[in-house]
Amino acid sequence: QSLEVELETLAPGASLQVLAPQRPQALFMSEFAAVPRWRGQLAADGDYRVRVSLNPVQRRRGDTLAFTLRLALGPG
Repeated sequence: QSLEVELETLAPGASLQVLAPQRPQALFMSEFAAVPRWRGQLAADGDYRVRVSLNPVQRRRGDTLAFTLRLALGPG
């Protein structure tokens, strides 16, 4: 199967991570990409996680994050 994830937000400190089951490192981290969008093949069975968060400074200030998250699951 393939997964497509897209984060839409106006918050400059927002980040997106795609995490695979039983894998210590993220498949994708938007901090290192210009566009918070990822598409890839799901190689393992299990629960994949998508994490949306603010940077630590904004979290400590109590800032909030309005966002839209789009997920599309398709055939490989």
